[in-house]
Amino acid sequence: MPIQSRSRLSWRRLLMTLFVLSAAALACNFADRTAVDLPLAETDPVDANPPPADPAGADRDEAEPDADLPDQPPAAGADEPLDVQPKVLEVVNATDGPICEISVTSTYDEFWGDNLLSEDLQPGASFTYDEFDPELYDFIPNDCADNVVEEWYEIPLGEHRIIWNIGGELVAGQGPGPQAPQVPIDYTPQFVETDCMIPLPGDIPARCGYLQVPENRSVPGSSTIEIAVVILEPLSGEALPDPVIHLEGGPGGSALDFLADSPYSLADDPVLGTYTQIFVDQRGTGYSRPSLNCPELEADYTFEAEFACYDRLVGEGIDLSAYNSLENAADIADLITALGYDQVNLYGVSYGTRLGLTVMREHPENIRSVILDSVYPPDIRSPLEEGTAAWGAITNILDDCAADPECAAAYPDIEGQLVALIAELEANPLDVTLTDYDFDETFQTTIDGFDFIDTLVSAFYAAEVSAQYLPRAIVDLRNGDEAAYDALRYGLFEFGFATNFARPTQSESDDYSDSEGMFNSVSCREEYAYYFSFEARQYLDDLVPAEVLDPLMWGIEDFFYTCYYWDVGEAPAIEETAVNSDIPALLIGGGYDPVTPGAWAERAAETLTNGYAYVFPYHGHSITSFVDCSWELMDQFLGNPAVAPDRSCVAALPPPDFVLPGEPIDLPE
Repeated sequence: MPIQSRSRLSWRRLLMTLFVLSAAALACNFADRTAVDLPLAETDPVDANPPPADPAGADRDEAEPDADLPDQPPAAGADEPLDVQPKVLEVVNATDGPICEISVTSTYDEFWGDNLLSEDLQPGASFTYDEFDPELYDFIPNDCADNVVEEWYEIPLGEHRIIWNIGGELVAGQGPGPQAPQVPIDYTPQFVETDCMIPLPGDIPARCGYLQVPENRSVPGSSTIEIAVVILEPLSGEALPDPVIHLEGGPGGSALDFLADSPYSLADDPVLGTYTQIFVDQRGTGYSRPSLNCPELEADYTFEAEFACYDRLVGEGIDLSAYNSLENAADIADLITALGYDQVNLYGVSYGTRLGLTVMREHPENIRSVILDSVYPPDIRSPLEEGTAAWGAITNILDDCAADPECAAAYPDIEGQLVALIAELEANPLDVTLTDYDFDETFQTTIDGFDFIDTLVSAFYAAEVSAQYLPRAIVDLRNGDEAAYDALRYGLFEFGFATNFARPTQSESDDYSDSEGMFNSVSCREEYAYYFSFEARQYLDDLVPAEVLDPLMWGIEDFFYTCYYWDVGEAPAIEETAVNSDIPALLIGGGYDPVTPGAWAERAAETLTNGYAYVFPYHGHSITSFVDCSWELMDQFLGNPAVAPDRSCVAALPPPDFVLPGEPIDLPE
């Protein structure tokens, strides 16, 4: 997520973190599939418990078994982590066609010490399937094999590994699979000063350059890439010791583009402006070279355009699997070394918090303190928990309405009314007239249940602006009145989304503010490679009303399809585990944040010995963009990271002043 000090952000930078929930243009539909059991294949007896196959990636630390499965085996000792082994299913002869044939040769489950597949999928079983959609996707070698995945329903979430043998070729999961361990190559990072790559006023004290590092530190002869850096000194006075490094969000946002928008306010900021500030365009983003920007998406977000971008980047010789958090963190460590700093402070927002946590784990030696705003910990199971994060933000707002006597009286059973509205919009989309707040113009459109939830999630990035309208918008939309809904959308404008949701106008080819290729490479490798889309649906199905399941899932399922093509392999297991560290850390989050809930800040702090977590209950994403209280905490923390900041200003924050029936619908000033 982009780093911004209390002013509005570029919608393109923010859209990337929201992409999996707001990609309406990428909707794909599942087709019904019918399974017909055939007699067992006449094969030699199969050992039902063979040694586990080498999985495509790493084990996961935490199983979530279904309720009817046996209890988890106890760990060897109270302080010893359980060595969880993945499930393995071997499938042969998964032939594609109008009618496909599948044979299951063996299954094994080291963790449970048993076979837990459905009876139909025991070793030796054969099946035929028909009526399948050729556009079905999951991390599978072909559409026929997808049916095995759908039937394999008793696997604890996240613990599956599927081994396919099709045409004699063994394939494990998605991507290139595990590689042999490689010894890191020897190199010396270089910082080369250049003219500034962004326009800065002449009186802004800055120097610019490129950090030169290997693209892939594990591959001998790897290409050299260049990381764009701007070092900003205070506009007045001498800098305090220990610079602050900005870790941009996204992934794929440009810190330099952000700096170019607000050079004076950043150089003279009352908190950060007293330090040397270092702005880094992370590998593949912004002004760094190569750029993973996708101008193919200029006209529209479509699968075809995304895949064309992937093909072009790979054709240019770019190793997309090297654009990940581990390499990203190593870049930050190399930058500190190349610039000669003994200690630095890190300041990250959204994905920048995940990068900050990765630096804490991998390269702690020069880190004095870390500020994490809107925390996105590595152990978050993103494809599973994105939907609950979005729905949780919405219901938190409605719960606060229910706790307000006036709001509760005006809008009884408001959550029930929301669920009913979504069902109504899905059945009968509504024609509405809305405002393009960037241009102060109106336009006509039609909204369904997905559009409504999508808008709520987007607007509640700036929940401090939009939350007050939600109950009124729900009730009025059910009566065909869109005025409160239109006012709620003002949060899109406050967070820079309005242009995108009205009419995209910005040229991708001239835009340095985001890198869709970096977003896809990190997200696919570190999150979506571990799961199947049906697992996300199964997980969410137990936690949200049935009426909202499809609208919440559409964007998530679309991104699974993106990742099936965007082949970058699977991250090591360490990228899926909580970070343990004793580096002082300030973690802040919003109770109304639809993408990185405040509870994630508290969750990350549990394994940080000197971590201080603060939840701003009535605010959304990127707290430091909107709430002065957060800067009070930052100022105290940077002054003395060993002491928890005073939380009294957080406790004093007021709840939303909900707009009641009959009250004028005025936009915030």
